[in-house]
Amino acid sequence: MRDGSTRSIALLLLLLMIILASIAILVTGSATRGRMKLELSVASWMTALLFALIPLRGFSQAMRNLPGIPAGSTEGAAINNRGFVVGRTTTAQGELRAFLWSPLTRRGITLAGLRGADASALDLNDACRVVGTGRGPSGQFAALLWKPTATRS
Repeated sequence: MRDGSTRSIALLLLLLMIILASIAILVTGSATRGRMKLELSVASWMTALLFALIPLRGFSQAMRNLPGIPAGSTEGAAINNRGFVVGRTTTAQGELRAFLWSPLTRRGITLAGLRGADASALDLNDACRVVGTGRGPSGQFAALLWKPTATRS
């Protein structure tokens, strides 16, 4: 199920594509009947606009919420070739927690390490080793490395 903003973007892009195609048909028809001279620059501009909408359509469809991660308070930072995602999420108390989302379980887990401290996962490799930052007991940020205890293929 898509949320309202995704549907709105999809409808807007569809409307733009219909309008551009309609204009192209009208201009081509007028030029064919000899009513107007078709400039190559106008035809090139219209074609470029029509094809520029295709990547935008793909971008809007690629954005999805991750199941098991709260949508409004989460930022994804990286995805590996196996489909695992890392990032940070904000707790109800306003603290940042690093998370790892698994495509195998379709759930996110809070990465252990600095309990009670702000932490963010920034990147990961295909072995699911995660690098990030976290605030230590002294209040200073430090670099963190999380290693999985058990991996699944």
